[in-house]
Amino acid sequence: MNQNLRHREHLVEPSRCGPSNQVGGKRFQPLRLPESWKDLQPFADSAEGIATLRRKGYVVVTCSNAPFDLQKKMLAKRPLLFDGIVPMESVRVFKTHPAAYLQICDIWKVTPYDVTFVTANKEFGDIEASAALGMKPALIRHASAFRDIIDLANNL
Repeated sequence: MNQNLRHREHLVEPSRCGPSNQVGGKRFQPLRLPESWKDLQPFADSAEGIATLRRKGYVVVTCSNAPFDLQKKMLAKRPLLFDGIVPMESVRVFKTHPAAYLQICDIWKVTPYDVTFVTANKEFGDIEASAALGMKPALIRHASAFRDIIDLANNL
């Protein structure tokens, strides 16, 4: 168990996906990302920003298209204290499919209106997809947005 994830009950193991591995008639295949991804380093502001959000009472999770096991490996070596991982394998879709975002609500028993979806990728589609569901999108690391996650945390 990764000590950086404090609530084990909020980790949805991909093996709990159910008997079918079909989505829309297509077989779901987790992304195969280079093993070097496990060595990616977080931005310098990440640990402090996440800690600030958590001190303010926010539940902070990671919602990535990266496979669950790779996310666990990445977090095992970093001082990022997330409350959980939202694995795409459990809903067998990737962002920007609505089910990927709604899984956050299902796991944490909240409505989309309770979720602030933070992204640093302006072009990926997270902003539009999360907003379409009623989530509050927050863009960081762009001139027209919050400077970084610390700036976001201080302004929420």
